[in-house]
Amino acid sequence: MASLCPSAAPGNVSALMSGVMIKTAIFMLIRVSFDFLGASQAWWGYIVLTIGTISAILGILYAVVEPDMKRMLAFSSIENIGIILIGLGASIIFFASAKPILCAIAMIAALYHLLNHSVFKGLLFMGQVPYYIQPIQKISRNWGSDQENAGMRHSYTNWRIVNFGHAVI
Repeated sequence: MASLCPSAAPGNVSALMSGVMIKTAIFMLIRVSFDFLGASQAWWGYIVLTIGTISAILGILYAVVEPDMKRMLAFSSIENIGIILIGLGASIIFFASAKPILCAIAMIAALYHLLNHSVFKGLLFMGQVPYYIQPIQKISRNWGSDQENAGMRHSYTNWRIVNFGHAVI
C-alpha cells in the first residue's frame, strides 16, 4: 500500500486508493470465503486471522516511525486492513464452528471497521494536502515554531483531533 501511494500523488487520488481500491479486495475476499469456499473450513479462517494479525502489527510499527505524512497514512491503512482481516478470520472460524451469532458479530465488526476506515482515511488523505498553501509532506518540518502559520496550524490540528475522535467512535 505504501508503494501504491507515492508522495507525488494528489490527495484525492490517495483517498480514492485508500477508500475504494483496497476495500474492493476485502469484499472479494469475503465473497470468495463465504460463497465459493463455503467458509466451512476453519483452517482458512486461521490463515486469514494470522495474515491480519501480522499486517496489523507490522503496519502500525512502520507507521509510527514514518516521517512522511502520506506514507504514514498508507502504513496506517495496512494496519486497519489487518484489523478488518482479523474480524473476517474470526467470522470464518465461528462460521466453521457452527456459532452463527458470534460469526455475525465478528462480520458486523469487520464491515463496520471497513466502512469507518474508508470514510475517515479518505478524509485524512484529503485533509493532509491543503496545509495553508503548501502540502504537508514531512511532519517534523511543518510543525516548527514559525509564527506566521501558527493560527492555521492550530485550527488544522483541531480539525484533525475531531476527525480522529469520530474515527474512534
